[in-house]
Amino acid sequence: MTNIDPDPLMPRYTHRTPPEPLVASDTASWYPQPAGDDLDEALRHVLDQFDNTKHASWVIDKKGDGGTALLFAIDTGAVHVVGGSALAGEIRALLASEAIGGWRLHELPSTATPLRTLRPQLDVRFYNLLTRNGFTTVEEAAAAPDEGLRQLRNVGPKFIAALRAVTGESEERRLAVTSLIAGQEIRDRQAYLDERLQVPTALRYGPFIDALARSSLPPAALDKIAEVLNAEDLPPVDPTVALLLETAGEQPLLDHYLGTHRITTPD
Repeated sequence: MTNIDPDPLMPRYTHRTPPEPLVASDTASWYPQPAGDDLDEALRHVLDQFDNTKHASWVIDKKGDGGTALLFAIDTGAVHVVGGSALAGEIRALLASEAIGGWRLHELPSTATPLRTLRPQLDVRFYNLLTRNGFTTVEEAAAAPDEGLRQLRNVGPKFIAALRAVTGESEERRLAVTSLIAGQEIRDRQAYLDERLQVPTALRYGPFIDALARSSLPPAALDKIAEVLNAEDLPPVDPTVALLLETAGEQPLLDHYLGTHRITTPD
C-alpha cells in the first residue's frame, strides 16, 4: 500500500522549534515548519533558528524512514543530538564531518548507559518525559542543557533538578569491564540485549546489562546470558516492603520493586 503524504507541498524534512517566549502549556504554535528536501540544507536551516532565546529543535524526516531527532544548542557552534533513529545518526555524521560550516557535534562519552537505569531513581512522570522526547542513554540526558530542556513540553524546574541529581552520580555507579568497545557499537549491543531480555530481567540487572553492552563478549555469549537470566524465577513481592515504600511516598522505588518481583495471590 502506498503511503499518502498528508501535505505533499511540504519538503521531506521539517522542524519544530519552540516559539519565543515559550509557554509550557501552549504547543499550538509548535507546528512543523519546512526545512528542506536535502538533509544538509535542512540542518543548516534548523541550526539558523538557534540564538540566545532558542535552544532546542525537533527535526523530522516526514517522507523517509529516518524518524525524528532532537537537537540542542550547547554553546557556540556545538550541537547535541538526541535519539537512536536513523535520522539522528545521519545528523551526527554530518556534524562530525564538519560538513555544516560553523557547527560541530557535541561529543558524548564513549560509553552509553541505557536510560532504563534511571527508572528506579526518577518519578515515573519524569522518566516518561525523557522517553517521549527520544532520549536513549543517560549520557544523552546528562548533556542536555537546562535552557534547551526548559523548551520541551511539560519540563519545569523540578524535572531538571531531579535529572541533575541522578545523572551527576551515574558514572560512579557503573560496573567496570575489562575490554571496552566503541560508542556506536555499544548502542547496537544495547538494542540487541533489549530485544532478548524480559522487562523485569532488564530492570533487575540494569548495571550488569549496561556492563555487558560495553564489554566485548560475542553475541553468542550475550544470547546465552540473556536466556539464563530470563529463566530465573522472580522473587515474590513482600507486602511489608511494598507497604513501607507506598507509605513513604517513594513511588519510583515502589514501581521498581513491583516491576522486579512476582506478585502473588493468596490461596
